[in-house]
Amino acid sequence: MDLVLEFQPDKQFFVRRIDFHGNTKTRDKVIRRELLLEEGNVFSSALLENSVVRLNQLGYFEKIEEKDYEVKPDEKTGQVDVDINVKEKSQRSIGFTGGVSGISGSFIGLSYSDNNFLGRGEALDFSITGGTRTTNFMISFTEPYLLDTPWSLGFSIFNQRYRYDTYSAFGITNLYTGEPTELFTQRTSGVTISLNRRLRRSFWSVGGSYTYQKISIGRIAEGFEPFALGQFVGFTSTNDPLAALKGILRSEFTPILNYNSTNSYFNATRGSSFTVSAAISGGPFGGHFSMVRPVIEYRRFITDRWLSGGHNVFAFNLQAQYIQAY
Repeated sequence: MDLVLEFQPDKQFFVRRIDFHGNTKTRDKVIRRELLLEEGNVFSSALLENSVVRLNQLGYFEKIEEKDYEVKPDEKTGQVDVDINVKEKSQRSIGFTGGVSGISGSFIGLSYSDNNFLGRGEALDFSITGGTRTTNFMISFTEPYLLDTPWSLGFSIFNQRYRYDTYSAFGITNLYTGEPTELFTQRTSGVTISLNRRLRRSFWSVGGSYTYQKISIGRIAEGFEPFALGQFVGFTSTNDPLAALKGILRSEFTPILNYNSTNSYFNATRGSSFTVSAAISGGPFGGHFSMVRPVIEYRRFITDRWLSGGHNVFAFNLQAQYIQAY
């Protein structure tokens, strides 16, 4: 028996116009740069579906389903119009914290987070906490399309202070005053800069980050120097407590390769993500830490179409990490 298949190419359609509806805050430019379809090019349903996945990965809108976009072909002109309806959700959060605990003492804090700052698609995070034993400050900003290129640039600045006293370290207080005695204060400050590039408008990206961090100790109670500086002495080249008093530095570079095809920023129902990174501290980057820390992570989401008819999702996360000093 012979089987003969005959194929006849059909007429190609070109994209005439792509319109967005419902984006009252998010600028059209922020949405359009995620689309793999371009006006004037050949229409492809596969590229349209992948474009919707990329839009859902942003986390700016309620999940975009098939009913939320429409393709309008014109047989006479060989062109199609694409309408995409989105429903924006709140991307901004403001939080106030406060309380009293045995570890942190009394504290109060303020935080702000926006992953679509001013509708430009930029991410801004800020937090500050102050208290009797601890003070934390952090600000970070990410520009996902630097100068309208596939490069994303981000930075984070942080500063932390923690006061160790007899209660936080040993759970005891002064017998006469009932108050803990201050032992020493540890400060951690630094900056992280990241640069990434998406590969050919795909789900792959490659990049890296650099972190410079300083950890120091001050206001040491008399007679408590060996305990306070003992944790730092091993990181100095001479094992000298005076060198440890100047603080220790961590200079770390981390190359990253990432793949992400999950169909949503939150509560994904299908797709997978794969990340490979290798943090390298010390050596050519300087600092007092010298180690290599490779990490591999894989996530998978599978819609259950057999038992629940698509209402449930199976998911798993595999992660492997190894640390080696040198």
